[in-house]
Order: sequence, then structure tokens, then C-alpha cells
Amino acid sequence: GSGPSAFYAQRVTVGATGIAIRAHAAVSPHALAAAAEVVGRMLQGCPREVVARLAAAGCTVAVIGREQVTSDVPEHAFLSGERSGNWEYDATTRGVGGN
Repeated sequence: GSGPSAFYAQRVTVGATGIAIRAHAAVSPHALAAAAEVVGRMLQGCPREVVARLAAAGCTVAVIGREQVTSDVPEHAFLSGERSGNWEYDATTRGVGGN
């Protein structure tokens, strides 16, 4: 198939938050674990209600592999070939926010 479910071959959940870290099969499982650790630490001091709202809204984190580019992530495929001033997203960007 195609689309996000076909792209994301790996998934871990950040503790008991319900927030998923997702990645393509090309990504090291260690990278997913590291991302989950970082997100968990970021949310430690966050009120539980905020974390619950993030999870309820479907908040996820996507990790791309070393040989992948931003537009490989299905939710950011629209950035393929896009430029902002003198730079191209796929050539210069390793992370972007949600929508």
C-alpha cells in the first residue's frame, strides 16, 4: 500500500503518554528509543492535561533515516521541491513542526 501506514514500519510509545514515535524501516531502532527518551524528558514537567490533549489530538513524532529527506515523511511530502528564498527544504531541513 501507500500512505503513512505503509511508510511507518516502526512505532514506539513514549511511556504512558500515548504519544507515538514512528519511523520508516530504514531508521535504527536505537534512534526511535532515543527520540522517545527525549520526548519523555520534554514532557516530564508538563501538566498531565496537556499531555492527554496532545495524545487525544493524535500528536506523533516522525524520525527520518540518515539517507531520507524531510519530504519522505508522508505528512510533509508536499515540501518536495519547495524552496524558501535560496534554500530547498529537502536539502537543508532535518526537522519541522506539526500541522
